[in-house]
Amino acid sequence: HIVEEDRTALRALAEQDPRVNTQLGERFAYIETEEVHPHQCQVTVEENSSPNSAHLEERPLNQVMALRMTYYSYSHNSAVYVCLQENHLSSVQRDPREGYQPQEGTEEIEQAIRIARNDPRIAQDVQNLFGHAILTSPEEYRYFWVSDEAGFGNRVLWVTFSDMPESLALYFARVDLTKGQVLDAGKEPGPQ
Repeated sequence: HIVEEDRTALRALAEQDPRVNTQLGERFAYIETEEVHPHQCQVTVEENSSPNSAHLEERPLNQVMALRMTYYSYSHNSAVYVCLQENHLSSVQRDPREGYQPQEGTEEIEQAIRIARNDPRIAQDVQNLFGHAILTSPEEYRYFWVSDEAGFGNRVLWVTFSDMPESLALYFARVDLTKGQVLDAGKEPGPQ
């Protein structure tokens, strides 16, 4: 079980390594840290596989568990995995699956809400509302996206604002974190 203090120290250890910095680039977000078997640190792509399927490279099992940190690099528009074993960097890898998007992280949710709150189309109306955000994926929503549409293939979060944590959305924004901009924003259609 990883406590918050450990997570912060592990991130600092990883993020000061030049190999990690090269893979992350200048703009990135931390997603999560999980304990895995060392053979689960490397992701490889099998031929004829979909963007969201992966083969974990088989390695001899070792009793010592590894810690795998998942990041999203906006500089490279790709997931990045950093593995530590016994507090030493054992591997760093950009996800080889084209178009793969890991789940959204808390940092990303907060960043997307902050960017959306500052958009002039809704800023005046959302400052005192509750913000929520989820990842949108062109792979999953291909019927709603066209390949030349703004944000296609980027890390885009759908942000909503409501007057209560569990109430209907009053305002929305689509935030492209890869480019750091709001694609569109406005009042949610429907009864208000």
